[in-house]
Amino acid sequence: FFFLMIRRPPRSTPLYSSAASDVYKRQVKVLNYSERLKKFQVLVLSTQQKKFVSRLSLMFYEEAHDMFRERLRQCKERRENVENELRFQNYVDLLPLSASTHIPPKMLEGVLVRVTFKDKRHADGVIKRLSKVIDAIYRRAIKKCLVLEKSALIEEMYK
Repeated sequence: FFFLMIRRPPRSTPLYSSAASDVYKRQVKVLNYSERLKKFQVLVLSTQQKKFVSRLSLMFYEEAHDMFRERLRQCKERRENVENELRFQNYVDLLPLSASTHIPPKMLEGVLVRVTFKDKRHADGVIKRLSKVIDAIYRRAIKKCLVLEKSALIEEMYK
């Protein structure tokens, strides 16, 4: 059994108020996970009520409350960092390919020189495919640099 921190507003609180994130501690048993709903099914032990919840914040019996809060804070921070990185990646991927250049041939040669083949029969095809992958990675990196450079210039303007 775990203590589950269920996020729900008090009954008298409107749905979208700032108090809607109040946390209530419930002792629950996790019963199942619904792939279709993308939610956990839990049994609230005090009421024997079954509920579906989308997130679980588990506090273990021996865990101190301040350690639990710190662990939750770190998890939220990491989730926020990942979400920011994904937004950045999506933005970069939406930029047109014309925003970047192809990998310089000398640089590509320098990478491909390090490639060794046990079976020389397929080397040409593998090198061609590998060259395309390396070029795509290079172009994506160039687009990232362009975005970061522009954001640094904008930041400088507002200082």
